[in-house]
Order: sequence, then C-alpha cells, then structure tokens
Amino acid sequence: MGHIEYLQNTNDLKLKVAHYTETGIPESHITVITRLSVKDYLKSRPDIKEVLVSEGHTIKDVFNDAQKYPFNRMSHYSIDDYERVLEEGGMLLYVDDEDISSVSNRSDTLKTDDKTLDLHEEVLEVSKEDVHRGDVIVNKETHTKLEEFDVPIKKEEVTVERRKVEGEPLFETYNNTEDPDDGLNIIRIPVTRERIKIIKEKVVTEEIIIRKEVVENTEHVSGTLRYEDVTVSERLNKPEDK
Repeated sequence: MGHIEYLQNTNDLKLKVAHYTETGIPESHITVITRLSVKDYLKSRPDIKEVLVSEGHTIKDVFNDAQKYPFNRMSHYSIDDYERVLEEGGMLLYVDDEDISSVSNRSDTLKTDDKTLDLHEEVLEVSKEDVHRGDVIVNKETHTKLEEFDVPIKKEEVTVERRKVEGEPLFETYNNTEDPDDGLNIIRIPVTRERIKIIKEKVVTEEIIIRKEVVENTEHVSGTLRYEDVTVSERLNKPEDK
C-alpha cells in the first residue's frame, strides 16, 4: 500500500513525477487518477498508469477489475474527499512505494559505514479565526415634532339693513300675519361657522434596509524562521618529522 496525493493541475503532476523518479521510484509504480485525460503529457512517460474516472462513475467503479485498489484501508469519509477533488477538476497521484521503501531499508542496513544527519527547518504557518468584534443594534424610536400652519375657516354673520318702503301697510295686515314664534314678530336666522378638526394618520415615509457585508483586508505578517545547514571543514594532522 503506497500513498495518495492531491494535485491541482498538470504542472503539479510534472513536478511530483519528476521528484519521485529522481528519488528512485519507477514510473510503473505511479498511477494518475483523473476525470480529464492527461495522455498528452504521459506520451513521454509511457510507464505511468492513468485511471480515467468518467462522469457518473466513482473511483471504486474503475478499480473493480484492477488487482490493486489503493483505497481498501480508507474510510468512506476519506474516499468522499478524493471524489470531491475529482469533481472540482483536480487529480490524484497514487505512488506505490511500499516495496521500494522496504528494499531501500534493507539495502541501508547493509551499508554500515554510512551515517545520516537529519536537517530541520522551521515552517511558518498562518491561520485565521473569526473573533467577535461587537454587535450592531438598531432601535426604532418615536419622536414628536410640532407642525404649525394656517387654515382658512368660514363663518356666517348677519347684517340688518333698513329700507324705507312706500305706503304704510294696513293695521289689519299686521294682525292677520301668522307668527310661528311667540307673537313678538321675532325672526330667527341660523348662523354657522367652520370649525377646525385635526386628524393624525400614520404613513410610511421611508424604509431602513440593514445589510451585513464581509469586507476583506490584507494584513502583512512575518516571522523569523530557523533552518539547519552543515559546513564541512577538513583538519589535517601535521606530518611527522623524518
């Protein structure tokens, strides 16, 4: 059982294949799993296997007839991640280096004179997390304001005009006139006027639209990293005097 890597494009594929072949892994131990064929690139490397997963099929479908299925020991969740890589246009690189590593380990044990020195290098990793900056509170308040304006109103007034008439009416005429009132010859005329009536009504004057937007800024980060290197110096013994 080897290992599987994610690849974004053919440039990543070229770099990875060059790396593994330089480290001594044969091309026959390398398999490219993809939805889009890379046969044009593989023309120069015919020993590399290509497994094409067509639309509507899964990785397991195309490995049914193969002798080695590289996902046997993996969970369904991990396989779903690999399927998602293919759906997004990426590809997978399967390197069967288990036998090679065991052979190299055996050969290393035979070289008792070789000594190894591990070099380490610090790697700067930057992560982001959401922090609570605060809350935006929108309150709707009721205020009062005084409005003043002039309204014209109408009212009725009575004016009495006296006019002389020719001739005097007979006394009997006055006596025969029917007075619906109390008989004192009083005339009642209704007088009206306009009165102001104030009506208040709620109307919608504007709408408040509240949106939350994500604003992206770029912050510069830096860190000091340490790495290890070796220097080789030679110290010779002084020749003995003959």
